[in-house]
Formats: sequence, C-alpha cells, structure tokens
Amino acid sequence: MTLFQRIQKDEGLLWSKVFEYFMVSDSALCTFDRKHPEHPNLNQVFCWAEGESATSEIREQARAKYSEVGCLGHWREIASGSTSEVALSEVYMIGGSKSQSPSEPSLEFLSSDNLVELPFLEVMKSAFSLDDAAASSFGIRMANIAEKMESQFLVALHKGEPVCCGSLFKSEENWFLMNLGTKKEHQGKGFSKQFLSFINRQVDRPIVFRTANPILEKHAGPACGFDVVARTNVVRL
Repeated sequence: MTLFQRIQKDEGLLWSKVFEYFMVSDSALCTFDRKHPEHPNLNQVFCWAEGESATSEIREQARAKYSEVGCLGHWREIASGSTSEVALSEVYMIGGSKSQSPSEPSLEFLSSDNLVELPFLEVMKSAFSLDDAAASSFGIRMANIAEKMESQFLVALHKGEPVCCGSLFKSEENWFLMNLGTKKEHQGKGFSKQFLSFINRQVDRPIVFRTANPILEKHAGPACGFDVVARTNVVRL
C-alpha cells in the first residue's frame, strides 16, 4: 500500500467509531450520516484497494449501497484533470519530520480532552464565521466524538487572549489534526505556524493534517515539518 492508502485505511477505521458505516470488500469502508445525507466528509468512501479494476468495482458497489441507506456517497481521489463534479479539494500532509522552533515563541498552549474547559468555540466562531447555533452544534458534535476516541482540544493564547485552536484525534497509527483556525483579527501573524510547530514536537506518532488552505500547504506546513502526501478531490459517486 502507498502512504496515502494506509492513511485512508487508518482514517476510515477511526471515523467508524463515530459514524454508521458499511464495508465494501475488505479494502473499503464507507461512513454515512442520515442526519446530514449529502455532507461530503460524513458520507465518504475510504478505499485502500490496489488497482483500477478493484476500485471501479468498489465505487459501483458503494454507490448502490449509499442509495439503499438514503445518503449521497462521495469518493476521495488523487487530484487530476477529471471533469467530475468536485465537492471538496484538500491536501493531505503528514508531520514527523524535524521542524524549526519559532525564533520568537509568543504563544501559551492550553489543552484538554473536554472542549468546554477551553475557550475553543470562541476561536472557532471567529475563525470559521460561525453563528451561535452553528457553534453550539459543532460543540455537541465534538463532545460526541471525544466520547468515542482519544481526543485533545488545544487553544493557543497570545498575551492571554485566545487566538488559535485545533483538535487532535488518535487513530491506530496517527493523530488526525482537524479544525485548525485563527481568529480573523489575528490571521497573517504566524500563529498557525507556531501552533503546527508546537504540536508536531509534542505527539508520540505522526500527525495527519487535511487542509484546503494554500498558505498552510505551501508555507506554514513545510516550515513546521509537514510533508505533502497527496492532493485530493472529493467527488460525488
């Protein structure tokens, strides 16, 4: 298996702890969520099969099964010149290589396995333009995830003010970094870079990080020890 295929398997097994799922052969796991039947990240095939013939067959079987459960399935593929309708484009990066410590570290880090113990949602609301209802729904979803797997929520403070956040979820082989965000008024100051550099030096296994942000992909990620694994598109089945 390629590194990307190993990550797909590891990620699929991780999210099977949270969402309903079905298997398609022994090389593809498909998550689904009837409450959000069209969400590309919640209704997705994680495939680690070898060969075009095997993956084509899995796609057809998955499409039929998603129809049975009343959800719109999605497939993550290596980005190419495909004309398929793209629901989401993200880069997979993996940490573990040596990162440089910031020359002038200015952040204090707080962490907890309980999101409500931190000013996490305060940062999320600003970073991702969430209203109160969306932030509340997000908090409930994160609490549900934290009950089912080892999780860490982190908030970075600058001069006592919460400015940056991120969450880590532990799988068999990796930590998966999600929800990395910086308050709008503090973006462009290098806080995400300090955040990535800090966590990459703290964990006991590689960090897998998905991002659609070209700045994180091209600048902050590589400077903090993250290497690109694959550029991917999520397309409808």
